[in-house]
Amino acid sequence: ALCLIINRDGTQMSYARAGHPLLIKLDHRGGVPEHVACNGLALGLMKDIDTFSGMLEEKTIHLVAGDRYLMYTDGLIDASNPQKDNYGSARLLQFLSRDRDSDPKKLIHLLMNDINTFTRGAPYHDDLTMLALQVY
Repeated sequence: ALCLIINRDGTQMSYARAGHPLLIKLDHRGGVPEHVACNGLALGLMKDIDTFSGMLEEKTIHLVAGDRYLMYTDGLIDASNPQKDNYGSARLLQFLSRDRDSDPKKLIHLLMNDINTFTRGAPYHDDLTMLALQVY
């Protein structure tokens, strides 16, 4: 699971994760895409709610106009080609570093095209879900 809560005034958001891949920030100034570090244990691995809650971290992210964020399930980086090579985090970050100005809808479209080119029709073995956000 991943949780984002955006303040009503749009100046910041709270971010927490429980086993979900890390959120990726795409800086509006064209910097290198970066994972937003945040600790969190996957849901269902621990029975004791207090211990589980103590392992979750909540980050506050200050929102800047033009910055974009990408959330995705591990099915994206685990997508494989016919040779069983995974798409992987490194390839994802390389793709994102080439995309400097796509709006969220176009970014998802281009990323799906890249994944489909990479997998060459090999079936997905997990869900592949993505959400892109842009700060205005």
